[in-house]
Amino acid sequence: FAHRGRLIAKIENREGIKNIDKIIAVSDGIMIARGDMGVSLPVYEEPVIQKIIIRKCNRAKKPVITATQMLESMTESIRPTRAGV
Repeated sequence: FAHRGRLIAKIENREGIKNIDKIIAVSDGIMIARGDMGVSLPVYEEPVIQKIIIRKCNRAKKPVITATQMLESMTESIRPTRAGV
């Protein structure tokens, strides 16, 4: 059986955001690297960009993963902060 691997593209900077439509078209799914993106974006833009990418992936019927710096407060507490949810 020939098995084709899956390509999950990691979006981590403005260049990836700018080319998101092309990247979605040629990949099997998208990973939003929140920690890396946070370095190149103002903190208030990150959730907006994340929602846009998720919406585009959903429309294209491609899986999307949000990764890094989620529920980080739970390393110190059993409950997440409001911002972490």
